[in-house]
Amino acid sequence: MFWSDSNIFLLINILLWLFTFILYQKWRRYFGIGSLLLLFYLSFAVVGFHLFNHPQAVGWFKDIRLFPYVYLYVMLLLATLPVLKFNEMETSYIQEPSKWVLYLISMVIIVSALSQLFSIVTNFSNGLSKMLVDTSAGEELYSETLSTADQAGDGKIENIAAIISGMFSNISILLLFYFLSWRQKNKYMIAGLSLAVMLYVLSSIATGARGATINIILTVFFTYVLFRNFMLDKTRRLVRRIGIVVIFLILVPITLITISRFDQNDNFGTLYSIEYYYGQSFLNFNNYGLDAGGIRNGDRTASLFKQLIWDNTPRNFLERVDKYSNMKMDESVFYTFVGDFTLDYGPTISFFLFFFASIFFVQKTKVRSNTILFHQLVLFYFILCICVQGTMTLFSFSDIGGNLNIIAFVLTYFWFKIDYAKQQRQAL
Repeated sequence: MFWSDSNIFLLINILLWLFTFILYQKWRRYFGIGSLLLLFYLSFAVVGFHLFNHPQAVGWFKDIRLFPYVYLYVMLLLATLPVLKFNEMETSYIQEPSKWVLYLISMVIIVSALSQLFSIVTNFSNGLSKMLVDTSAGEELYSETLSTADQAGDGKIENIAAIISGMFSNISILLLFYFLSWRQKNKYMIAGLSLAVMLYVLSSIATGARGATINIILTVFFTYVLFRNFMLDKTRRLVRRIGIVVIFLILVPITLITISRFDQNDNFGTLYSIEYYYGQSFLNFNNYGLDAGGIRNGDRTASLFKQLIWDNTPRNFLERVDKYSNMKMDESVFYTFVGDFTLDYGPTISFFLFFFASIFFVQKTKVRSNTILFHQLVLFYFILCICVQGTMTLFSFSDIGGNLNIIAFVLTYFWFKIDYAKQQRQAL
């Protein structure tokens, strides 16, 4: 029945995000990064409404309640507040770090990526060739990756370059667009960082994993919107043209993987699988995000940090699912990055974590004199990555790889903050 309580609450959720977007636009009077993020959230509410009422989704989701959506709304706004308060029109300059500091970290990223060039291209070529001639190849690639999941976190360090490249995968996008904002372009750095980003995309596709690839596409798009006002008109046009071509080329293997994994499944046709992939996070959070029958005590969001202290911490996805098999929802489905925290620490502790983190990041990213300091930009970008990558799926900085990403952000932040302090001392 259309006018059921569930549908009414789903419509209320849509209207909540729609009115928030309208009010924000009236306050800002321009379409910026905060506007795009609110529209992004609104899209999940809209698709979630259609998914809940989809004939193929009957029985997949429980009845919808209002309070979980109110809680999710508040938490997303707390997380997004530093982005919403950022005024692109009043920020004219990005403080320039010392060249050697900027080049050093960029070269570390580029060299670590280039050292994997041959193996990544070979794996990608083999995987794509299989998918072009065999519709089940994408499923096989994904299954092979999943079959080795129990080996993750075993403490073996086999490829330092791959670890460094993965750690700085998000930072590489930030640095790429920063170099693109320069009036006098450093073509070598732009080419090297572009290649590093593309190799990370190819390595994800080669394993049949869509999530990491989609996260990169989304992050690149939002980062472009963030930097567009700092770019020359000529650069903006060129980035848009190249971006459209590259995204189209990336979507080809992603489409093949999607068809391979779901087209032969009677319950998941290709189109429905895309809708289910995109729209499930808000619905799953509503059903179990605030009460999943227990908590994981940080075993997902702080996996690496806990493993350094406690030996009984699950090392990977399979071990966590096994340890918390009593819980009503696990990480095999999507429930937003907010859900990862509520499932790890409970709704109350998570709220206070988000509340104080929001205050901290708003203060640390406050722009003065129309200039954002580069280390402030690193923090701002970190929040943007969390909100962009984790709303459709899960907290992207979880597990060992995600926690290493957090460490990379912390190191990068202090690297440029120390450099800025040194510049200030030299200017006296």
